[in-house]
Amino acid sequence: MTGIDPSLAAIISGTIVSAAIINEIIAVLLAKAAFRRAGEIDPQQTQKPHPTA
Repeated sequence: MTGIDPSLAAIISGTIVSAAIINEIIAVLLAKAAFRRAGEIDPQQTQKPHPTA
């Protein structure tokens, strides 16, 4: 049996990293949409002012 070509290993490694980054971006976007639908995030105002005591 022959070993894996080092250039192919680099391509596979880069593909895995790219897939992980894309997965995280999708997860953040879906979580943001879920929080908006649940009413946790106000669509017009993302940061609410802090009440003063």
